[in-house]
Amino acid sequence: MERTAYRPRREVADFAPRVRTVRLRGGRLALARTAVVVALLVLWQVFADVLGTVDYTSGPRQVVRQLGDWQAAGVLWEATGVTLLETVIGFAVGSVAGAVVGLVLGWSRGFGRVIEPVVTLLYAVPKLAIAPLFVLWFGIGLSSKSLFAALVVFFLVFFTAFQGARQVDRDLLSVARVMGAGGRDLWLRVAIPQALLWIFAGLRLSLPYALIGAVVAEFLAARTGLGYLIRSSSSVFNADGVYAGIVLLMFFATVLLAAMQAVERRVMRWDTSPTVDADGVV
Repeated sequence: MERTAYRPRREVADFAPRVRTVRLRGGRLALARTAVVVALLVLWQVFADVLGTVDYTSGPRQVVRQLGDWQAAGVLWEATGVTLLETVIGFAVGSVAGAVVGLVLGWSRGFGRVIEPVVTLLYAVPKLAIAPLFVLWFGIGLSSKSLFAALVVFFLVFFTAFQGARQVDRDLLSVARVMGAGGRDLWLRVAIPQALLWIFAGLRLSLPYALIGAVVAEFLAARTGLGYLIRSSSSVFNADGVYAGIVLLMFFATVLLAAMQAVERRVMRWDTSPTVDADGVV
């Protein structure tokens, strides 16, 4: 019987077409993103001018003019500063409270099973329905807006911290105990570092919601702030003012998220797990 030479079987993946991926880094990535934003702004202005919908859709020129009017009236920086301050305070208070409560309840499995349904029930209550209560309790000043933003942030960070504490490797905890680690070491060297990945995911998710919470509270009752400017512009059918406020909120949300990502990269320098880009390339 004639013996045939062994031929290794080719995997199916070998026959798949190889797609060349273009990876943008550093300056090229920033340039590409800038080009996309500029193209969208140009399309927005052309759309408004050609169709004659400037009174309804506004446009970049009209937005810039409105921002100039606010600056000349002396309300732009005051409103921006108030909203950003409310956002930062609300985010700080809500994220710290959510992370601490989530870690404690997630670590204490028995107590966590008792309290988690209560927190979930409170989370299910529409925040807009209880926003007037914050005005009633804390007035229309800085405190009511900041605490309402903190409430929105708290639940988002709580659930991620809670799940992060539940996902801590129990075998690793057992090994640490065998090596003589006490309760404090287990928290600082095992539980918290592993839960940080979940916590930062919650922080990234909740940061824009802190801004949303502050603006929603300003819609209800405020004397200044970007939400107040948007509401005032809407009440007099000033589309330029509404869009100008929205553009400012988008800009500051982008800046805050970039700052959050920078902090995360600095804190999580010890994490050596591979990261995947949006195109799926490690």
